[in-house]
Amino acid sequence: MIVKFKNYLSTPKDRLLSAISNDGINWKRERGIRIDVGKVGSNIIDGVFYCYVQYIDQESCNFEMYFHASHEITQGQWHTKIMRTESVDGLKWNLDNNPVISQGFHPLCEKRAIAPYLFKFGDVWRMYFTGVAEDGVYRILSAISKNRKEWEIEDGARIDPLNFNQVYKNQLKNYKVSGVSDTSITKLNDGTYRMYFSARGKSVFYQNIQSAVSADGIRWEIEEGVRISPGEKGFKTLANNPCVIPFEKGWRMYFRGADRSPLGDTIFTAYSDDGFEWDIQGISIKCNQHRLVEKHEVAFPFVLPLRDGRYRMYYMGCCGNLFDRDYINYYKKMHVKEGLL
Repeated sequence: MIVKFKNYLSTPKDRLLSAISNDGINWKRERGIRIDVGKVGSNIIDGVFYCYVQYIDQESCNFEMYFHASHEITQGQWHTKIMRTESVDGLKWNLDNNPVISQGFHPLCEKRAIAPYLFKFGDVWRMYFTGVAEDGVYRILSAISKNRKEWEIEDGARIDPLNFNQVYKNQLKNYKVSGVSDTSITKLNDGTYRMYFSARGKSVFYQNIQSAVSADGIRWEIEEGVRISPGEKGFKTLANNPCVIPFEKGWRMYFRGADRSPLGDTIFTAYSDDGFEWDIQGISIKCNQHRLVEKHEVAFPFVLPLRDGRYRMYYMGCCGNLFDRDYINYYKKMHVKEGLL
């Protein structure tokens, strides 16, 4: 209990929370914390972000989750890893001690390994994740596995912004992509695949959501245009963290939006008949000033359609604390520097 209290006196932490919905549109927060910060075996977790959740198999009612965990080694220096956990109800999770992928496993993720997303191709599973190499560039990488516990990182990048800009430069002349992250993948009627991902502009504070298509899950072709562009109230400068699921006769997307990220980050939803043109339909979850674990922001949504017809959203909440004025002032200075204030 004392350790938990200390967590709320220190730097604001990111935890994994959840909400439930009968229709995928109206959400009710579930009590408690799905993945908390603290010590798990030999792992120290100071922040929990992106996650991917699914049923373990067709027969089982149990769940498995892959999520990004960070540990702050020294101030401003983080070690990132992707961990796996199982649950019988989707609420209480039994954490595995060892990460399935960690930064340093491959040169392209030497500095960071985050944002897992799984997709099955035949009898092989492919995990898409974001890696940061020594050059500081965010790339979308992949790893393969047959048992979803032992993973082999594949060579090269699935999407590399250094190559991406050559394709994209004639589409939006004033938007140079500096990094890509946060995949969500759907299978199309013709048997090909579409990947949605976040594309960074001049800095982390400026992002939009774009897409690419592939016939094999390895070679991806960037699609023209932008799926979700910032500009509307609530996401004037940033739209990212897409999660896309089949919904009715089309597709529903959940994503993070912000005017001045990360303070006040909000989860929005959009609908599309074809997965290409999207209609923004409003807010799904907004940070709650009266709930300590999500006082500052909500982000990184992942929505799982449940077998009983409901939907569960897992999302990150950034807590507030008794001494978080320094945290707020830090970002306000960054916002002034970036021209957001």
